[in-house]
Amino acid sequence: MHCVSSPRQSTQNVIRRIRWERPPSGWKKLNTDGSCIGNSRRSGCGGAVRDEHGEWIVGFSRYIGTSCSVVAELWGLRDRLVLCKNLNIQCLVVELDTSMIVDALTKPEYANNIIPPILDDCRQLLTHFQQVQIRHCFRQANRCIDMMARKGAEQQLDFCVFKKLVGNLPKSVNLSSLQRVYLDFNHLEGSLPLWPNVTAFSLRSNLLSGPIPIRIGQEMSQLVELDLSDNFLNGSIPSSINGLRALGSLRLLNNCLSGNIHNHWQGMLNLFFIDLSINNLSGGIPSSMCSLPYLSWLQLSNNNLFGNLSLGLKFLSRQISTLDFEENRLSGTIPTWVGERNFSIKILHLRGNMLYGKIPKQLCGLTNIHVLDLAHNNFSGSIPTHLGSLVGYKDSNVVDHMNIPRYMDLVVKGRQYEYYDEIFFLKIMDFSRNNLSGEIPVELTSLTLLNSLNLSGNQLIGKIPENIGSLRQLETLDLSSNHLSGHIPPSMSSMTFLSHLNLSYNNLSGPIPSANQFQTFNDPSIYEGNPQLYGPPPMPTSLSMPSDRNAEHKNGEGQFEKLWLYLSIALGFIVGFWAVCGSLLINKSWRNAYFCFADEMKDGLLVIIAVNMAHLQRKIQAERH
Repeated sequence: MHCVSSPRQSTQNVIRRIRWERPPSGWKKLNTDGSCIGNSRRSGCGGAVRDEHGEWIVGFSRYIGTSCSVVAELWGLRDRLVLCKNLNIQCLVVELDTSMIVDALTKPEYANNIIPPILDDCRQLLTHFQQVQIRHCFRQANRCIDMMARKGAEQQLDFCVFKKLVGNLPKSVNLSSLQRVYLDFNHLEGSLPLWPNVTAFSLRSNLLSGPIPIRIGQEMSQLVELDLSDNFLNGSIPSSINGLRALGSLRLLNNCLSGNIHNHWQGMLNLFFIDLSINNLSGGIPSSMCSLPYLSWLQLSNNNLFGNLSLGLKFLSRQISTLDFEENRLSGTIPTWVGERNFSIKILHLRGNMLYGKIPKQLCGLTNIHVLDLAHNNFSGSIPTHLGSLVGYKDSNVVDHMNIPRYMDLVVKGRQYEYYDEIFFLKIMDFSRNNLSGEIPVELTSLTLLNSLNLSGNQLIGKIPENIGSLRQLETLDLSSNHLSGHIPPSMSSMTFLSHLNLSYNNLSGPIPSANQFQTFNDPSIYEGNPQLYGPPPMPTSLSMPSDRNAEHKNGEGQFEKLWLYLSIALGFIVGFWAVCGSLLINKSWRNAYFCFADEMKDGLLVIIAVNMAHLQRKIQAERH
C-alpha cells in the first residue's frame, strides 16, 4: 500500500548553504570534475586532494582534447587515483558531482558499455587502497574543482599542478607593482589587502574574512576586474566602490555580506557584469545599479531583497541580457514595458519571489529570451499565446562575448543544477507553482528547440495539445497537479529526447502510449492521481489516500495496541516488585541474610573511604614538609 500526501498543499522552500566538508580523521579526500566547452567540445579536468583538516595537499588541471564532460571527469579521476596511490594514501574519500560515475563505481551490476577502458582502470586503481568511500556531492560544494576543470579545458599546457598557499596574507607583501593578481583556490586567510595599481584582482575560493575595506574605491581606483567570490567576507558593500570608475566586472557571490545595497553606482559607467548572489543582502534593488549604460549581467539571487520589482527596473539598461533575482522577497507585477524596451534580455529568472498579476503578453517582445523562469510566485490568469512567437526557443544561434566565469542555479528535471557557460545553450520555460488558469496554449508547441517545460502546480484545464509531439528537443515535461483532462496525445511518442515526464494528479483518461520513450516510463508515480488512465505501466489501485472507514479502523487498532502495551508494563512491574519484596516479607531467613549483606557492603565501603582519606592526608602533609 502506498500513501501519498496531497499534491496541492503549500510547501516551504528551505535555503541551505552547501560547502565542502572535511573527511574523517586519518582520511584524505579527492575531489575531481570534468568540463566541456560549448560546440568546440574542448575538454579538461581538474581535481584536488585535501586532508582531514581541510589542508590542500595537491591540485591539478589537465587539458584532455576533444571529448565530453563525463569522459573528462573519468580522466581526472584516473590521474588523481594514480597520484594518491603514489602518495601512499591508505584511506581515501572520493567525491564527484556526476551521479552516473558514482553509480558506475559503486554498483557492481552497472553495465559498462560506453567507456570500458578508462572506467575499468578507475575500478582497478580503487582496489589499491585499504579503505575507500565513493560519494556524490552537490556541484555547489565542488565549485572550486569545477573552476579548475574549466581552466584545464581552456589552458594551452597539457598538465598543471597547483600547490596551495596557506595562512594569512603578510602585511609586508605588496603586489602593487603587478597589474594582474590571481590567487584563486587557496587557503588564504585574514582581511582583504589593498594594492594600488592592480587592475585585475581575483581571490575567489579562499578563506578571507572581515569586511570589504571602506577605502577600496580610493586605494584601488584602477581596478577593471574584481572577484572575491566564495569567501567569508561580511559587513555591507562600501559606498566608496562607486570610485572604481574603470571597473567592468564585479563578483562578490557566496559570501556573508549583509545590509542594504547602496544606491551609489552611477559613477561606474563601464560596469557590465554584477554578481552579488548567495549573500544576506536586503533592501530594494538600487535604480542607479540597473541604469548603468553597459550593464549586461545582473545577478542578485538568494538574498533577502524586497520591494516592488517595477520600481527597481524602471531605468533598466537597454543592454541587459541576464536578470537573475531568484529566491528573494520581491513583490509587485512584471512591468509591461520590460518587453517593449529591453529586447536584449535572454535570461529572466524570477523564481521564488512574491510576484503577482498576469504574465504580460508584452514578454513576446523579448525575442531572444531562452530561459524564462517565473516559478513559485503568485501569477494568475492565462498563459499568453504570444509566447509561441519567441525566437529564442526556435533559433540555435548562440552569441556570447563575455570571457568571465558565470554560473546560475536552475531547476531542471525536478532537481537543482548549477550551469556555467552551457546556460546559453539551454531553452527552459518554467511557470510551475503559480495560480495560472485556462488551457495550455497550442502556440507553445511551435517552440521547437525547447528543452524543458514545467507548468505543474497550477489550475490549468482542457486537453494537452495534440501536436505537442512537435517539441522534438524536449527533455523535461511536467504538467502535474493541474486539472487537465482528455487523453495523452499519441504524438508524445515521437519526443525521443524526453527523459523526465510527470502527468500525475490531473483528470486524464484513456490508454497510456507504449511506443518509443514511453517504454522507459515505467514508474507508476508519473501517472498517479489519474484514475481513468490505463495501460502499461500497471496502474496501482492503492495509490489514493485511505478512506475514512479504513482510517477509523486503523485508529481503532492503534488504540487497542496501546492498551495492551500499558497493561503489559503494569503487569511486569507488579510481578517483578512482589517477586523480590514479597519473598523478603514472607521468608524471615532470606530477609535476615539480605540485611546482613547490605550491612557488610556498607561497612566495607566506609573502611575503603577511611583508608584512602588517611593516605591522602599523609601525602598532603609530606608535600608541605
